[in-house]
Amino acid sequence: MPLIREVHEDRLVWREEQNREYTVKSRYRILMQEKEEGRRRGMEGSWHILWRICRDCLPTRVQLRQHHVSCPISCELCNRENEDIWLVLFECESSKNCWTAAGLQNIVTARLHALNNAKDVAGRVARMIWLIWKNRNQWLWSQERKEATQLGVQAYHMWDDWYKAQNFKSNTQQLRPMNRNSSITIGYR
Repeated sequence: MPLIREVHEDRLVWREEQNREYTVKSRYRILMQEKEEGRRRGMEGSWHILWRICRDCLPTRVQLRQHHVSCPISCELCNRENEDIWLVLFECESSKNCWTAAGLQNIVTARLHALNNAKDVAGRVARMIWLIWKNRNQWLWSQERKEATQLGVQAYHMWDDWYKAQNFKSNTQQLRPMNRNSSITIGYR
């Protein structure tokens, strides 16, 4: 027995359009608004660039050349040869001026000499930030926390493990295919 006199079938409606019908145009508009909101909050790019640095996939001129893109190899900003991630972020005069203006040049310079590439810097910083945040939340929600030294050592080991895994992965991808008639010996190039 129906409880209401008129029974309408369920149907999907799209609130973004007056006629309640979905359009690609309105969905695209929503995506662009969300993207702009993310930019205004400083979310877009910050973590993504750390990820790209750690994966060695920022399109510097050295990287582009390795992928057979014909381009000059020198930095457009300082004209130094071999524009790689390290040069772009830390050695280019323009970058150094940025670090100085931000009040970080003395801190950055002292630490950079201990590390040998931007991948290490970005990876270690990202791991450390994540562990600090996690430790803070552990304290707030469970009243459990680790000491600073523990966090620093853990960040170092997490980065080191990740780095070794990435190198192992790239080395195993370079293994020679085995010949069907050969023994089970695996060799590297």
